[in-house]
Amino acid sequence: MSSKLRVLALCGFAQNAWVFSKHMAGIQKACPDVEFVFLDPPVVLKHADFRETLAVLNSPLVLDERGLDDPQTAPRAWWRFGPDNKEYYEAARGRMTGFDEAIAYLHAYLSHNPPFDGVLGFSQGGVAATLLCAMISNPNLHPSFPASEAIVPFKFLITCGSFIPYTVHHFAPQFVPYFPLPAELTSLHIIGKNDIIVREESSRNLAAHCLNSRVECHEGGHFVPRKANWRAFFNAYLSSFLPGGTNGHGIPPPIAFQTHIKGCPSHLLTPPHTPTSSSSGATFPSDTNSENGTSFTDTDIETHDWSISVNNAKPRACWHVGTYVKAEKARFRF
Repeated sequence: MSSKLRVLALCGFAQNAWVFSKHMAGIQKACPDVEFVFLDPPVVLKHADFRETLAVLNSPLVLDERGLDDPQTAPRAWWRFGPDNKEYYEAARGRMTGFDEAIAYLHAYLSHNPPFDGVLGFSQGGVAATLLCAMISNPNLHPSFPASEAIVPFKFLITCGSFIPYTVHHFAPQFVPYFPLPAELTSLHIIGKNDIIVREESSRNLAAHCLNSRVECHEGGHFVPRKANWRAFFNAYLSSFLPGGTNGHGIPPPIAFQTHIKGCPSHLLTPPHTPTSSSSGATFPSDTNSENGTSFTDTDIETHDWSISVNNAKPRACWHVGTYVKAEKARFRF
């Protein structure tokens, strides 16, 4: 059996496993002790399934006949959207295509490919990952997730640009029993401050419905952040779930892994910890302050003003929405 941490990775709407793995390539390289398993969603999308363009959804995929037959270019989803954004309402009435099938598909995959240490989901994949964690904790929530075949619970959940169905689409009361997620599950919720697809308050509301949650923000939009400091953060955070680790506790935020911000004095970027390297290459804060030898706790890390460097550096203003969409389209156009 592999000694690596196994993480199930669920892509967003209009992506697929191949595209998501390419987007995550830098993070995968930065996490040598983690095996990311990218799973294709079961639904292949067609023209009628889209209200936005593929480019705005951060998908470089195509919708022509060649694309639908090519696993590297076919856009996929965990379930289809219903009319007037009422996809979850349609699911409750039994008229939504793909939701029940997606649950059965995920259950079968987990049953035949155990075990996984955690799950990471982006956008709609984050919704699927969140509901999956709820069903593992309480298999009686959905008939397509039978309690007779127990799935080993995940140690952690990571979502990026995700949300709770019934708080965004108010026609989904059937998902109320799925929350809150239990305290035994450590959850990390990554939010883009300029996300125009899933708004910040929607993602924060998801975190508020998880009893052991943590929120980290980046200045970008609807994507998984992949800058150097985020790659180092992912490595440290995920490596903490290896045997003998802290299970997500005591890992400083991404800003602590940033070595330089233009226009910012270097001393403002120094966290109240001396980084130490583990055998896996992950960077962790030391247990004591190098200056006075006092110990630091999770509370110290959480209450320290890590954003002081950004505030004092006076970073450039956020892009206007139109400029952001234009940039996103250009970034993912082949």
